[in-house]
Amino acid sequence: MELSALVRKLGHELTEIRERSLKTILFKLDHNLISYADLVHQRALFRNLLEWFNFPVVPIKEEVLNFVNRLIKHPLAAQKMIGIGAVEFFSQLRSDVDPNLQAIIDGIVDGLFFLPSELPSSSSVCYQAQSQPSVDQPGHIDLPDIENEDTLELQMKQLSLPQFCVSILEHAIPLLRTGSRRVTMEALELLVEDMSLIGDAISENVWEDDSLFALELKDKLLLVLGLLGETILYHKSNISAEQPKVMLVHHQMAFISISLFTVRLLQILLPVEKASKVTQKSLLNALFLLSLDMSFSLEYPSVHESVAAYLEQMNTENYSIYKQVSEAVYSIECTCSFMAEVHKEGYADTKDTLGKCILSLSETTSDKGEGILPRASRLQAALRLLFSKKQQVRSVAAKHLAFHLLNEEGANLKRPCLDGNVLSNISNLLIIEGAMELKLGDKMNSIIKAETVEKLYDILTSDAVDLVLRKSAAEQLVVILEGKILQKICIRVLVICELGVLLGYLYACDTKMHDVVKKLGVIEKILAYLNECVHVDGKLMESIVVPCLTLLRKIVSADPVVRLSLAQQSSLLLLLFRVSLILQSDRAVLIEATVLLCLLLFDEVARTETWYHLPVRITAHHVVSPNTVVVPLSSECLAMKPVSDMLKTAWNLSWYHGIENLLQLINYEKEAEIFLDSLKLSIEDILILKITHTNYGLQDCLSLIIQAASHKDVRTALTRLSFYVLNDRLALKCSSGPCGTTLKSFVWQKAMDRFLQVLPASVEDEKLLVDVLRFLNKFLREQKSNLESDHLKWFLKSLLKNQPKSLMGLLVRPESQVQDEMDETQAAVRQRLDKELIHLFNTLLVCSMSMTDREGLELAGLFRTELALKLLQCLRVTDAPHFYGLPSLERALQGMVHVTALPGWSTYSAAVEPVTICKKYLTGLLEVISSFYVEWGGNAMSFMGKGVTKSTVLCLLHLSHEMMAQAKDAVRFTALGIGSALTSLEMGCIALAESCQNISGGLWGTVLNILLDQSECSMVRREGPCVHDEESGLSQTGIPALKALLYHCQFYEHVNQMVKHCYLGCYMFGLNSYKEDKLNSEKGGITDFDDSLNLWKAPPTQSKSSHSHSTSETMILSASPSPGSVTELQATVPSSATFIPETVVDRLTAQGQSDTTITESPSQHDSPMSATLSKQRAVVTPALLSAVCSLLHNLLVVMPKDTGIALQQTHLLTTLSRLIKSCLLVDSHLVSQDELLKPLLGNTFRILTIRPKDGLDTISDCIHLSTTYPALYVASLQFLSVLLNEEGRKQFQDKQSVCERKSSKDMLKEVATNALLSLLAVSKNAQKCALEADLIDSCIENMKHIHAQLNLDSLKPGKGQRKKLLLNISFGEDGQQMVMKINGFLDQIIEMCKYKHKSSQHLALLILHNICFSPANKPKILANDQAIAILSACLESNSPAVQRIGAASLWALLHNYQKAKVTLKNPSIRRRIDEAYSLVKKSSPQPEEDELHAYYVKCLENIVQLLDS
Repeated sequence: MELSALVRKLGHELTEIRERSLKTILFKLDHNLISYADLVHQRALFRNLLEWFNFPVVPIKEEVLNFVNRLIKHPLAAQKMIGIGAVEFFSQLRSDVDPNLQAIIDGIVDGLFFLPSELPSSSSVCYQAQSQPSVDQPGHIDLPDIENEDTLELQMKQLSLPQFCVSILEHAIPLLRTGSRRVTMEALELLVEDMSLIGDAISENVWEDDSLFALELKDKLLLVLGLLGETILYHKSNISAEQPKVMLVHHQMAFISISLFTVRLLQILLPVEKASKVTQKSLLNALFLLSLDMSFSLEYPSVHESVAAYLEQMNTENYSIYKQVSEAVYSIECTCSFMAEVHKEGYADTKDTLGKCILSLSETTSDKGEGILPRASRLQAALRLLFSKKQQVRSVAAKHLAFHLLNEEGANLKRPCLDGNVLSNISNLLIIEGAMELKLGDKMNSIIKAETVEKLYDILTSDAVDLVLRKSAAEQLVVILEGKILQKICIRVLVICELGVLLGYLYACDTKMHDVVKKLGVIEKILAYLNECVHVDGKLMESIVVPCLTLLRKIVSADPVVRLSLAQQSSLLLLLFRVSLILQSDRAVLIEATVLLCLLLFDEVARTETWYHLPVRITAHHVVSPNTVVVPLSSECLAMKPVSDMLKTAWNLSWYHGIENLLQLINYEKEAEIFLDSLKLSIEDILILKITHTNYGLQDCLSLIIQAASHKDVRTALTRLSFYVLNDRLALKCSSGPCGTTLKSFVWQKAMDRFLQVLPASVEDEKLLVDVLRFLNKFLREQKSNLESDHLKWFLKSLLKNQPKSLMGLLVRPESQVQDEMDETQAAVRQRLDKELIHLFNTLLVCSMSMTDREGLELAGLFRTELALKLLQCLRVTDAPHFYGLPSLERALQGMVHVTALPGWSTYSAAVEPVTICKKYLTGLLEVISSFYVEWGGNAMSFMGKGVTKSTVLCLLHLSHEMMAQAKDAVRFTALGIGSALTSLEMGCIALAESCQNISGGLWGTVLNILLDQSECSMVRREGPCVHDEESGLSQTGIPALKALLYHCQFYEHVNQMVKHCYLGCYMFGLNSYKEDKLNSEKGGITDFDDSLNLWKAPPTQSKSSHSHSTSETMILSASPSPGSVTELQATVPSSATFIPETVVDRLTAQGQSDTTITESPSQHDSPMSATLSKQRAVVTPALLSAVCSLLHNLLVVMPKDTGIALQQTHLLTTLSRLIKSCLLVDSHLVSQDELLKPLLGNTFRILTIRPKDGLDTISDCIHLSTTYPALYVASLQFLSVLLNEEGRKQFQDKQSVCERKSSKDMLKEVATNALLSLLAVSKNAQKCALEADLIDSCIENMKHIHAQLNLDSLKPGKGQRKKLLLNISFGEDGQQMVMKINGFLDQIIEMCKYKHKSSQHLALLILHNICFSPANKPKILANDQAIAILSACLESNSPAVQRIGAASLWALLHNYQKAKVTLKNPSIRRRIDEAYSLVKKSSPQPEEDELHAYYVKCLENIVQLLDS
């Protein structure tokens, strides 16, 4: 195949052909069969290579791009590529391909820039892309000549998206160094939007890319990053005491925001691992400053982590300083925390260095009993460590304690015997489950007398008293010490507190009895009993141990002096431990002894549960010791201001336990007097903390707004608020940030309330309101997903107050405020104000959709309706010439789109009826359409004009939904009419389908719900099927979904019932206008809604019976409306009207026809659904039934098989036939009312063709009745035509009279002819009848007669029917033989085959083709040289269809007829056959012709085989 053909196929629509052609070219290049020099002269090549990426499917992208890259190495190829816009094309394509392909594209663009010096750079470059190719859909590139244009220069000036984004950075960043807060804010907002584009436009791989494009981009990015670093340093250096406060605030806010932006930009453009490629000194210094900024790191910790990560890669020296300072800061934090919270006993551990050191403090290091601490302290420490949660620590403590137990004075006389088994259990002895509840008496005076206590004490201490009584006395003393009212204090504290403080509180309770007991010496006696118990002979005393321990615990817990004294007695501590060892099986003893030890050992030290398992739970300190050794900072580092600032800030934050506590200090100077001067914060330092801390800054701004004395103060605070909102966005906090919380508080509402309720009184007020609204819109945009219901209610209440003097009222200006009377400044302010107002209202409308409570829904609805009325007034100010300015019009319509989007938007006004609002909206929208397209038609296709069109269509769509919800039939009918009209536009179809996505079943579900609603009037229901979605709706849900929907809603069952209940009454026009209720009558009813709308209703006194259906709800469009009025069209239904079963049809006919007929044909096949249908249903009119039949016809087209089955299963076809039959039996005139039944009969007959036998009983009668009714005649014969074609070879003997029907109208002749043709094609009897009636001879004679009159260029349409008739007869073998018996038939057909008129020649060839299939006809045809010559000549025709006819005819003659070979082996004929066969094997057909081409090949193959055999 030649090269040009391959190049041409690169643009073929089929993906496979394109791909195959490219691979062929590449193969030829690889094998030197062609060269690139050959390719550069193929003009179509370059266009097709670009178009390759415009097809929906783009295969082998990499191969194509590599091919282009090699191709443009040739200068002429590069020149041609540039000429057709390849630079811009590939720049746009770059963002839509994978990163690995972007490098190839960059190489291509670089290659296009490296042009030879001799390349012309002026008008000689004559190609330019007129359209920018889209990657998403097929397109084309035009190549016009451009005169006097430097195409290359123009294209070199075009910016790609990456270049555009970087250009914005280059131009906007310098604006950040101005002194204007507003300019800085707006420049930052622009940069943030640009940053989102950069993420899509520039790949992080740009840093490794060495292409010219990438190198240029990198240089600019490095420049930009350097500029950002300089800007950060500029603002930081201006934060000083010399600056006025307002400027200091500005520089700090700018410093924070620009720093956040810079880090976010780095995160998008520069992966941390590639950060070493950036060495801009200003940026490195800025990052170093940020890393040491304590307030910044506290407020934005995640951003600060990124700063440290980048610094580590970019500058190791500065990072080392940062790490040292960070460690020092951490040490400061730990030191302050350590000093404030605990002493140094809880860090004992067996692993880390500090823990081991502490653990060693309780160790006895020599046999002499020496250690680091005194012996008593070591004992206390060892006992404390037995409460540790760490098993290993307790094990070490047990070993340390063993020394004290073994070496105690008199240890050999004390229990227990300290063998290995006993010592092994020591480590877990004091670990008990649960916490002790300390019980003490209240502050009431005890009623127990001292004498009683003394008597009990005597019993307890008397050796003469039995031990049981002494035990009882001890127990009673415990009760006395508790007091009558017991107070439970469960010490499960979660805060750090000293146990001594708690016990001091307990001691504050009633201590009267405690003093008595102590004076009596009960403590000493208890200790004596306990010592007796631990003696080797003291087992007898074990019974009194529990009350003694309890009594001692009560005294110790209540008296800190006793507690401190006993804690110093090592012998007491060992005594208590021995008691717990001896009686460890007695849980009461173990608990009391353990609690006593806890009270004594932890008296003065607060601990947390983290380290000790205490019987009384108390909080402690760190898990891991913070007291690590930190290398001191060098003096050089400490001399650096950022370092010293960070350290002193860290000290203050740690000392005051956080920034909130620090900022709340009323007099910091006095509080900080104890600090070194180097640790004291300056006024500027505190101000920076206040500004950086978002919560404090927000509260400060709101206070400034509330207290503001001027517009300037408010603007300053608003700008600062905008900075905070932007910072949250840059820090990725958004709705979860402090702005989202603080700006929903009462203070916020107080600050903003006056701006939402008080209207501006001057232009300056309006300017300030613009700033307020602009900030509100920013805030709501960021917080939209997190806006709480109460906050939204406050917004709505504020806007609804003081109606009509509210912000909504500003949308509608008084006539005195029209634009002509305003100066330019005022007009600009008003325009900006309108824009911000509508933006705010639209946002609130969207947010209000989330409201669910009753109050919220009511407020949202009221706001929606009131806003709808205000926006309507904007559209109705038609006298002002500036009204249809596109910006204001588009804004108003966008607001109307939002306001009408939610159902019920028109129902919340107390002053205006919903129907009135809808009418006015329809009028206003139609006025917009009319004025915009008629008066301003030139703007219709502009960018903004398309927006106006889209918004108007959406408003009309929403309006139709709203009107459907109205109670008035006419309103609902008009609403559906709007929907039906919208479907005539593609945009309307799409909008309708999208609007119904949230409804079950989508668009189809919506209209089917309306159609099948039996309580709805026929007029409204009729519009349901008219809302044709065409392809748009179906493509949304698919045919399977439609099938499921039809099945789910029992569609065919409903239609069956509709047919049975069709109302065929006689209609009369009433003279009186229909009057609605008094309210609507006073408002003008619906007469101003649509002058073309006319209603008909039955009289209100219509009686109803169980078998009759009221027509009071039935309304349709009048056939002849009276403009300006509403005409009543009454359907008079007698009270005796009933459904007409088949059994009484004859009787009704005999008695005379009723004025009205409601048909219902009971059947044994009726669905059970019919029994459950509501008795109150609207009447089904013929117009509705016609629309339903049309819908059924469309369903048959879309899914013929399923619809056909459903129609038969529901017996719907039978019901339709019975309906027509009933009409004929009751009154034949019913079926002759053209205007009423013409569409119904036409649609019904189309449906009946599915099951023709259901219609045959009545079709003849319809035809006989149709002598004077052409419409009925046409419908009947069209039905019969389809019927005959479908039923094939069935006999219709009793229908022969149909052929004799005549008409004087040409249109009816054509219909009759079609029916006759169909009949002759399938019925042998009809063919015989035609022969007997000399119909065929008549046709031939007529053909001969008109032959002389025929114009060789054309035939009259009427004569062509005659040839169609012969063609239909020739379809069957009988017909083929019949026509050949006619004298001169073959000669006449041969003559017709010679006509130049293609349609006549084609029909004649088809007839000749058909008769070749009859074995009886073959000898006659073969004997006719002209016939064979014509058929063989067909093979050389330019028409593929004629070629196929000729080949098929020759094959038919050869099939099973050997004698044909002799004739067809004639050299001239055989040559034609062989040439045709040779050509067909080489040709490549179009895809749509594949099957026909294959048939042609098969014909020729068989001819050749038969002739060769």
